Amino acid sequence: MGLFAFLLACAAEERVRGVVIDVTSSGVLVTEEIALRTSDGAVMRFIVGGEAQRSAHAPSPGHLRSHMVDGTLVHVTFRRESGSLVALRIEDEP
Repeated sequence: MGLFAFLLACAAEERVRGVVIDVTSSGVLVTEEIALRTSDGAVMRFIVGGEAQRSAHAPSPGHLRSHMVDGTLVHVTFRRESGSLVALRIEDEP
């Protein structure tokens, strides 16, 4: 049963690419939320989930704000949970 739930969760992951336009943080190290503008002009708001916070390259508020300034793209892997978008990973454009 646990493997089935894991496979279902992985299947529900989505990925989007865009420019960071807002960052909400609770300190220097913890990003709570971000807003992203996609290439078609849509604005998507994400809660930064615990999985992203614990990753090897956790998305620090300062790093994400630097993306706001220079306009470089990021990729956000996310899941829809209870009407919210939860960022699982936030990665720099390769």
